[in-house]
Amino acid sequence: MTERPHHNVFHYYRGPSKTAEGDVYDQQLEDNVTKALVNVLELCGPALTDSFLVRFTADSAGGATPYDFFLQRGPEEPSAPRRLLLGIAMESGLPEHDASVTEGEGRIDAGIYTSGALLVVIETKIGSGELEYAQLAQHSKRWGVAETEGWRSASWPEIYEWVNEELVRSQDAVTRFLLVQLRDLQRLVGLTPFVGFEAEDFAFFDPERPKAERRGASRSSRLASVPSGRRCGSCSTRMNS
Repeated sequence: MTERPHHNVFHYYRGPSKTAEGDVYDQQLEDNVTKALVNVLELCGPALTDSFLVRFTADSAGGATPYDFFLQRGPEEPSAPRRLLLGIAMESGLPEHDASVTEGEGRIDAGIYTSGALLVVIETKIGSGELEYAQLAQHSKRWGVAETEGWRSASWPEIYEWVNEELVRSQDAVTRFLLVQLRDLQRLVGLTPFVGFEAEDFAFFDPERPKAERRGASRSSRLASVPSGRRCGSCSTRMNS
């Protein structure tokens, strides 16, 4: 794993904010991790996106036409007979039906689209955030996804495992580099299953390293284990749409 966060191409540092610390951290981290995932899918070619969609939605365009990718929005007038909503959180599973759903229109976090074939809109949550029925229902209405029938779910730990599987299969240098960066970002921010201890987890106790460096390495390794909403928040900036 990347020992220093600034060595990771997807890692962000945020600026100060007057709003609640935990809320700002979670929203910015959610935006940036989603952005990293979409960038990897887009830059690594349609075969990787096919693999991702088959794994987590049981559907894909099958290389029929190129994929278009969107962040915090979707295509203006999508033409896709197959439409799905993928929810990603720390635990897979969809929320129970809620009859008290109110009217509204939320913003999706990402979209994957092949004209004339497939639209997948994506809602992501990180930390202790959970998928909410009302929010998914609003997305379904906005994007023409069959409520509940068109919903799919995945967890960040499952995506982490998928990334590792693709690393075993891939021979392309660029694809491998970006997959490693995504994998390491997930480890930096705690979006993985338990993967054991790293050397930097014990950096604070290494007398051979300078005191300041020990403190920094120890803090970085602890970042992923701090509960959502209580982190110190040094790794993200608001993503521009």
